[in-house]
Amino acid sequence: MTPDQLATIRLLSLDGLGPARLAWLIAGRSAHEVVEALIDGEAVGSPDAPKGIGREAVAGWRSAIRAHVHDASDDMLIDRYGQAGVTVLDPSSDGWPFVGDPEPPALLFARGDTSVLDPVGPSGSGERAPMVAIVGSRRCTSVGRRVAERMGAELATLGVGVVSGLALGIDGEAHSGVFKAWERAGRRTGAAIGVVASGLDVVYPKRHTDLWHRVGDAGVLVSEAPLGIAPARWRFPARNRIIAALADAVVVVESHASGGALSTVDEAEARDVPVFVVPGSVLSAASDGTNRLLVDGATPVRDGTDVVESLGLVVAAGDRPNRPDHRQQSLPLLETTIGVDDGGGAGVEADVLADVAAGSLSIEQLAAGRDLDPIALLATVQRMALAGRVVLDGNRVRLR
Repeated sequence: MTPDQLATIRLLSLDGLGPARLAWLIAGRSAHEVVEALIDGEAVGSPDAPKGIGREAVAGWRSAIRAHVHDASDDMLIDRYGQAGVTVLDPSSDGWPFVGDPEPPALLFARGDTSVLDPVGPSGSGERAPMVAIVGSRRCTSVGRRVAERMGAELATLGVGVVSGLALGIDGEAHSGVFKAWERAGRRTGAAIGVVASGLDVVYPKRHTDLWHRVGDAGVLVSEAPLGIAPARWRFPARNRIIAALADAVVVVESHASGGALSTVDEAEARDVPVFVVPGSVLSAASDGTNRLLVDGATPVRDGTDVVESLGLVVAAGDRPNRPDHRQQSLPLLETTIGVDDGGGAGVEADVLADVAAGSLSIEQLAAGRDLDPIALLATVQRMALAGRVVLDGNRVRLR
């Protein structure tokens, strides 16, 4: 690592020092010079300090930097990152993926195959495989989980990298779908890219420990936080800008009216990254945010093939070749992988009415009882609800 990378690691370890505050603190100087100034008690930052930054905050950073240097020499930092298998990238690194980004990270810490991030493709081939972010609610429905898993599998089968934040709910299901596609194909197809809000040695959430390590081992796990940094509330929206910056498109599967996935949409729009949305029930709070995006003009998609076809149009506009239509060859494979059955054939409406005659049931319960695909079944139940035959309350169905 370079002296400036080592100094930046120390600065990024300071409490509450997000991208905007770091930019102010450096103010045109090298990170190494800023660290020396903090240690020596010299002035740092530009005259116009961000909100919340005063003398006390700077004094705290001075003390923390001195302690950091005392506790860990440069050689110790180099050994620590080497033993953790973490690569450190900065804007001067080959394969830096944030060229031209309005708010790039100061450093990117990565574990795994960083070649998938290279904007000029592996070995300078000039063609990086497309990458699509799949994001959505942590508090998703069972149908949302199914959609995210299927879409992750479909995109991976079509050779598209899947980017997500490894959170509970939609994020984790998307990457689970990628691994299912790999298992079915017997090889790694589209890449798995996990963008996290803590140091790469601080797993969050704990329930995704296995998934976290699998992405790092078989795909690539990235963060702008140094090793040892725990997640903080402000780090998640900051993380979302990196998800948007790495993606050629963002797909929102489910989002509540004020869901965190909507910040990823904002970051995508700031970067002219197209946003696709999976329509949801107008009666489900889990789809309030996504349906609002559709009303506001976002492009609806049903599956991974829809995404690739729409993305192909965008890619073509940038003088890159269209991708072929894989619908016929991909869907049979995925149906075998994930067990998709018909959910809207003849007699299904009568079956639904019979099953809920004794009381309300969830979509998942109805689908399991009849061996149906819950996604297709939901569409049938939505039609029944609009016709006044049943009531769809969130994810539960009952008679009127």
